[in-house]
Amino acid sequence: MNKIISEHYPARQLPKDLRPDDGPNARAPVTIEVEGQRPEHILSRGGIGESTTGVT
Repeated sequence: MNKIISEHYPARQLPKDLRPDDGPNARAPVTIEVEGQRPEHILSRGGIGESTTGVT
Protein backbone atom coordinates (compact mmCIF):
# COMPACT_ATOMS: atom_id res chain seq x y z
CA MET A 1 0.00 0.00 0.00
CA ASN A 2 1.28 3.47 -0.87
CA LYS A 3 0.58 6.46 1.34
CA ILE A 4 0.98 10.23 0.81
CA ILE A 5 0.85 12.48 3.88
CA SER A 6 0.79 16.28 3.97
CA GLU A 7 0.50 17.82 7.43
CA HIS A 8 -0.23 21.39 6.27
CA TYR A 9 -2.01 21.21 2.90
CA PRO A 10 -3.65 24.48 1.74
CA ALA A 11 -7.37 23.94 2.35
CA ARG A 12 -8.30 26.19 -0.60
CA GLN A 13 -6.90 23.47 -2.89
CA LEU A 14 -9.23 20.80 -1.50
CA PRO A 15 -12.60 20.09 -3.13
CA LYS A 16 -15.28 22.39 -1.70
CA ASP A 17 -17.07 19.60 0.16
CA LEU A 18 -13.82 18.77 2.04
CA ARG A 19 -12.72 22.30 2.96
CA PRO A 20 -12.84 23.42 6.60
CA ASP A 21 -14.67 26.66 7.41
CA ASP A 22 -11.54 28.25 8.89
CA GLY A 23 -10.99 30.93 6.22
CA PRO A 24 -9.00 31.24 2.99
CA ASN A 25 -5.59 30.65 4.61
CA ALA A 26 -6.57 27.48 6.50
CA ARG A 27 -4.36 24.43 6.27
CA ALA A 28 -5.44 20.85 6.80
CA PRO A 29 -3.71 17.50 7.31
CA VAL A 30 -4.31 15.23 4.31
CA THR A 31 -3.59 11.51 4.05
CA ILE A 32 -4.10 9.61 0.80
CA GLU A 33 -3.79 5.83 0.76
CA VAL A 34 -3.70 3.86 -2.48
CA GLU A 35 -4.98 0.33 -2.11
CA GLY A 36 -3.44 -2.43 -4.16
CA GLN A 37 -5.45 -4.76 -6.30
CA ARG A 38 -7.29 -7.42 -4.37
CA PRO A 39 -5.67 -10.82 -4.92
CA GLU A 40 -7.59 -13.25 -7.11
CA HIS A 41 -7.17 -16.05 -4.55
CA ILE A 42 -7.19 -15.55 -0.81
CA LEU A 43 -6.61 -17.69 2.25
CA SER A 44 -9.71 -18.05 4.37
CA ARG A 45 -11.23 -20.32 6.98
CA GLY A 46 -13.33 -21.91 4.24
CA GLY A 47 -10.37 -23.18 2.29
CA ILE A 48 -7.15 -22.36 0.54
CA GLY A 49 -7.31 -20.95 -2.95
CA GLU A 50 -10.92 -19.80 -2.91
CA SER A 51 -11.66 -17.32 -5.64
CA THR A 52 -12.78 -13.82 -4.59
CA THR A 53 -14.80 -13.61 -7.81
CA GLY A 54 -16.86 -16.72 -7.09
CA VAL A 55 -15.38 -18.43 -10.15
CA THR A 56 -13.07 -21.38 -9.55
